[in-house]
Amino acid sequence: MKVHIALASGALAVALLAPAAADAHKVSSSQSVRAHVGAADRALVQFQASVQTNADTTAAKALARNRRQMRAASRETRRVRSSARGARGANRAAAATLALGLQADANTAVLADLVDEVGGPLQADVALALKADLLAGAGALEVLTGLIDEVPASAQAAIAQAIGALSQAQQVVTDIVAALKPGQLTAQVQQTLTSSLGIAIATIDAGIERLNGLVGMTTAVALPLVQQALATATAQLQGLTQTLQGLAGTGLPGLPLLGGGSGSVEIGIDGSQSVAVTGLCGLVPALPIALPGC
Repeated sequence: MKVHIALASGALAVALLAPAAADAHKVSSSQSVRAHVGAADRALVQFQASVQTNADTTAAKALARNRRQMRAASRETRRVRSSARGARGANRAAAATLALGLQADANTAVLADLVDEVGGPLQADVALALKADLLAGAGALEVLTGLIDEVPASAQAAIAQAIGALSQAQQVVTDIVAALKPGQLTAQVQQTLTSSLGIAIATIDAGIERLNGLVGMTTAVALPLVQQALATATAQLQGLTQTLQGLAGTGLPGLPLLGGGSGSVEIGIDGSQSVAVTGLCGLVPALPIALPGC
């Protein structure tokens, strides 16, 4: 299952970033992040199984557990970052951020796939959770980029892999576009999914921009992984362009090119996040939806 592939990569990366045994007494918050992430994943698996068997009540409860655990993991991650001092502190902050970001990415893949398979209040909750996880992944991408030159070479490699994973959202974009069915969604769900589409596109673009910037600053150990992540991330751009053209209902000759830094994800010092998708504004009003930032 897709979520377990993502988490296997995350487990490897967290192992690479694990603090030394001598620091064990300082890492309760970092361990707590991983505990909450594990609980969030178990709830996600139950949510997915419940939706597939049309057990909406059980699915709603599982989703609520997933959201509680993600909020707790986010709080603990902020605590780890705020207390980080020196190289070891940066290592712990990177481990916590990486675990949170990859779980948000796993959540996003499942929620985007299933948002159009549920209805009523549950669909609204799924759409809101999808948006929250996209923002969490975008925030993790930014934080990890800022930490990569403060951690050991082995950790740089893990961070490069994570940034690459968070930059690959072609399937998420495709799933959101497929769910945006005019007349079949409530106004709230339509608006939330529209925002999520903008966030996903901006994160892809920002991720590619960050990976380009890392090519010249990472160690020899991490450089091949940065280059591989960049190649994989850029390979999705043609498919993304075609997906957006399909959403517009026509092959638009003036469709802006993704991958040139057109999207941005800004992270405030208080943890607040905002998204701008300026490079895609040329599609408006050709698209049947309004992209945020345009």
